[in-house]
Amino acid sequence: GRLREEVQYTATDDKGVVFNQDVLTAIELGFMLDNAEAIIMSALERKESRGAHFRMDYEGRNDEEWLKHVNVSANGGDEPEISYSEVTLTQWQPEERTY
Repeated sequence: GRLREEVQYTATDDKGVVFNQDVLTAIELGFMLDNAEAIIMSALERKESRGAHFRMDYEGRNDEEWLKHVNVSANGGDEPEISYSEVTLTQWQPEERTY
C-alpha cells in the first residue's frame, strides 16, 4: 500500500555511523508496518468477537469454529501467509468474559 511505498523514501538527519538512532528508527518503521499488517490480516480472518477483539459484523463468540490461533508468517512472497494452530487447553476451560 501507500505507506509501504512511502517508507522506502524515509530520510534521516543523523549521518553518524555509530549508534545512529535515526537509521535504527527508519529500519524499525518497516518492521512496525509488517506487524500492523499481520494484526490487521488476523483480525479480518477471525470471523467472531473474542476478548478484546470485537467485530460489529460478528458480535458473538464462536468456540466451535474459532477456538484456534490465527498465525501470520512471511513466506518469502509478496503477501504474508495465514495458518492456524490448535489451542492447548490445560487448567482453565474457555468461558465468555462478562464485564
